[in-house]
Amino acid sequence: MPTTDPAAALKGFLQPVGGYKGYGLSLAVDALAGILSGAAYLTHVSSWVDAPESLQDLGHVFVLIDTSKLGQPDWLAERMQDAARILRGTPAREADRPVLLPGERELAALFAAKRNGVALDQDVARLIVKILDGL
Repeated sequence: MPTTDPAAALKGFLQPVGGYKGYGLSLAVDALAGILSGAAYLTHVSSWVDAPESLQDLGHVFVLIDTSKLGQPDWLAERMQDAARILRGTPAREADRPVLLPGERELAALFAAKRNGVALDQDVARLIVKILDGL
């Protein structure tokens, strides 16, 4: 049942990333991106706030899933579209800021730039012309 009451939403629903689930998720990510990659992990990662001159030695992990092994492509596309529909239909906390999916804002900016061009500061434009004149 849809609700805008936070207390009602949390009753029997997904909890925020925190508690034991957040702890487990952060350990899994740290094990993959830090321990397995040979990079720093846990307390071995230097803080860029406390020690900005120190190397952080951050690691990365990329997970690739061959979705063709999961069945027909239409099945996955339908489920992804349904998930997107559900997320976009979520009531926004602020009416003028709708719920967006990752990358939607950037994609909208790309389309706007293709339609209208890229806004360029006058000083930057002059600098570009100066550099191009020197080529």
